[in-house]
Amino acid sequence: MSRTGWPTAVLALAASAAVGAVTLNSIAETRRGVLDRARLVTAREVEDAARTGASEWAPEAFADAGGALRAALMVERQVEASLWPLPDFTGAHVHLQRAHDAARRASDTAVRRRLAAQSAAQAAIAVA
Repeated sequence: MSRTGWPTAVLALAASAAVGAVTLNSIAETRRGVLDRARLVTAREVEDAARTGASEWAPEAFADAGGALRAALMVERQVEASLWPLPDFTGAHVHLQRAHDAARRASDTAVRRRLAAQSAAQAAIAVA
């Protein structure tokens, strides 16, 4: 390689590294964005379940939802703390899906149990 070839090769290598870094960063940011949206949706589901009285009427499923949401947040923090340039949030997504399913189950169970209790109370009042 001639003397003028080395600077060109170094410049090409630096340009390739810069393009690679930008590509990796955009992929990582996309993955973080998808996780952020999933986390917000799941947190809303858990909050909705709390509003339906799930902590009282379906405590097991509500506790499962809260535990899975906390597990997802822990996995997310572990992935963010790692030095790997491409974060893999698969574990967090699995926990978020578990939390989402448990929150829905808790909400449905709470509504069903509350309605059954109201019906039983109304029947008891009608008999009395």
